[in-house]
Amino acid sequence: MTRTSRLPVCVVASALAAALAPLAASRATTVEALTDADVVARAARVVHGVCTGATPRWSDDGKLIVTDVTIAAIEVIKGGKASEVSFTLPGGRLGEQATLIHGMPPIAAGDEVVLCLSAVSPKSGLCVPIGLEQGAFRVIPVDGRKVAVRRITVNLAAPAGEAAPRRRPAQEATPLADLLSLLRSLAR
Repeated sequence: MTRTSRLPVCVVASALAAALAPLAASRATTVEALTDADVVARAARVVHGVCTGATPRWSDDGKLIVTDVTIAAIEVIKGGKASEVSFTLPGGRLGEQATLIHGMPPIAAGDEVVLCLSAVSPKSGLCVPIGLEQGAFRVIPVDGRKVAVRRITVNLAAPAGEAAPRRRPAQEATPLADLLSLLRSLAR
């Protein structure tokens, strides 16, 4: 007579969950929840414009794909006047290979955007929107008006000293004129 042993379902489920947990965690990004005032205060540059180029390439050290972005500035709200703003974001796709940064807003040629950007890192040469998606808006037409849309997919953590994170809806839409007025007032 052959005897088989069966593990209880809860043991199998627990082992499976433990094995898969690192995979789930690797796809999540948690950033500090920021107010609009926090985002603007931390930004080296706040720009409204149209992306004229987003070109992926290998980083200088060959370890990751980065994307060189050029924005034709409609208005630079903070960080000095310029007709064009260029920076390099981490992440991008080259053929079948990609470097994906969860929470990094995608920017493509032709996109009208409002970006609150970090200073360029002296070590990596990279620049990112402050708070990842919290510092990036895509401008779209809605009923003949321009609307700035911010999409939040990252987990937001409580800022230091606060018990609970500030909540943001998964997607916020604001009339572009109202957003620009707010950002100008915060940049003063």
